[in-house]
Amino acid sequence: MTSITEVTNLLNNFLNKSLIEEIARRTGFLKRLRAISPCDFLKCEILTSLKEQVNSLRNVKITFHGECSLKVSRTAISNKFSTAGVEFFKETTNVLFNHASLTHRFQFAALPGIKHVTVTDSSEIKLADKLEGIFKGIRNTKSIMKLQTSVDFLQGTLVGLELTSGNCPDQGYKGYLNHVSHDTLIINDLGYFDNESFSEITNKGGFFLSRYFRRATLYNVKEKKEDDKINLVQILRKASSSVVDIPIFLGSTQRFPCRLIALRLSEKEYEKRVLNQKRQRKRDPRMTQESPTELDKWSILVTNLSAEQLSAEMAWKVYACRWQIELFFKLLKSECNLLNFTHQNPLRTQIEVYIKYIVVWIIMMIVMSITEKEISLSKAVSVFRQFGSKLFVKTYDALYFSIKEIVDCLVIHAAKDVRRKRPSSKQKIGWGSAENKPGKQKNA
Repeated sequence: MTSITEVTNLLNNFLNKSLIEEIARRTGFLKRLRAISPCDFLKCEILTSLKEQVNSLRNVKITFHGECSLKVSRTAISNKFSTAGVEFFKETTNVLFNHASLTHRFQFAALPGIKHVTVTDSSEIKLADKLEGIFKGIRNTKSIMKLQTSVDFLQGTLVGLELTSGNCPDQGYKGYLNHVSHDTLIINDLGYFDNESFSEITNKGGFFLSRYFRRATLYNVKEKKEDDKINLVQILRKASSSVVDIPIFLGSTQRFPCRLIALRLSEKEYEKRVLNQKRQRKRDPRMTQESPTELDKWSILVTNLSAEQLSAEMAWKVYACRWQIELFFKLLKSECNLLNFTHQNPLRTQIEVYIKYIVVWIIMMIVMSITEKEISLSKAVSVFRQFGSKLFVKTYDALYFSIKEIVDCLVIHAAKDVRRKRPSSKQKIGWGSAENKPGKQKNA
């Protein structure tokens, strides 16, 4: 089965009228026949998100007229932004993330046994003050929606989304643990550092790679004894090498074994870090004034991957892939206009977030069907703005040829440049199709 055929099957199943109506009935979004069907509403919201700067009622109304030959009122569209509508789009998103993926696998040459690299992070959206009763804010902002997002960076697909208030800490979020299996590597930011979560990942047979949280206590033995804590500052101060790789135990109650990997910063990198810390303290008054310590001279990771599975030198190249989720949020906000909410309806806000994620899921699925070249998602959005309506055709064959046309256009107009002197994060760790030998791909 070719990749185009597989993507065609996925989208054909997703855009299937029976599936959409089944979800709509189950969530109460469809109780009786209406002029605006769930399929038409989903289609027009997706196309409006692709083509327009904002999903205004006027723009959605024009899309209904142009794509579905339906003359509907703004009131009829507005009535769809209901509690049942939120549940419908939430369930549709979950179905996509959890049950629709490509069977072909990508791999890292650096991690041959890992099939999934899940990166979780959050992004905040400022909302109207009127919505503070539903989405509480932080600091001087009354209302913020936080998007807890999990992306399988290796396979290039979304796997999780949860909408929370801005005052919910990342450290308490556990939803990403549902995606852990024996061939999964979890790479999270420092805000998700939690010994219990690391222990659960280990118990499930998965792996984690995280920056070290300075307040976490390290131990050198599994059993509780006196003076069994590791003095990391002392170890780093005495280190003669630029790399420190030592076995440790994490967890104050139930300790589990892992590794600590420290990489000494260059003078230029150290000065840059100190400068960034000063800037952060100015922006955030909650940060205390602290003088630089020995720990500031090092970049430190903890992981349960063994040295045989991941070398200390390669660990930082793998961790650098976490930056891809920042690019994903940039894509959502700048290219897909996630920030442009022109209303104060909390139900409509949630629905529009789910729609944006569905749009990006469709783009990622088609992009990841291309194995011969690495495609830029930001460039791909421009292609989908031109060809997006061709995905909503009536026959399977027409859908197949529409996807083939989009793929051909992506290869020509959205491929990343080959940078031999400044390779991408994927290129550094040998990303590529499992069907090909790592390092033999032209642009991987």
